[in-house]
Amino acid sequence: MAGIKLSLNQLVWKTLIKPFADKGYVLWNYPEGVAFPCDDTKGKGIQGVLVKEQAILLDAFNHPTYPIELIHMYDSGGA
Repeated sequence: MAGIKLSLNQLVWKTLIKPFADKGYVLWNYPEGVAFPCDDTKGKGIQGVLVKEQAILLDAFNHPTYPIELIHMYDSGGA
C-alpha cells in the first residue's frame, strides 16, 4: 500500500477509508446490512454503529470463507 500516509489522528473508521479509496482500494466482503462507520452523520465513527452491528463486523474479519479484505481494484491515475 505504497503512497498511503496515515497519521495517529486518523481513526480507522472515521477517516481512514478515504486515503485507501483514493488509491483504488476497496473493502471486499463487507457484511450486508451493517452501517458503514465513516458514513455516520453524527461524527462518531464506529461508536455510531449499533453494538450488534459491531459484533457482526468484527466476526466478518474472521469469516472462514469470505473474510473482509482490502483489495486493490483500480489505479487512481496518479492521484
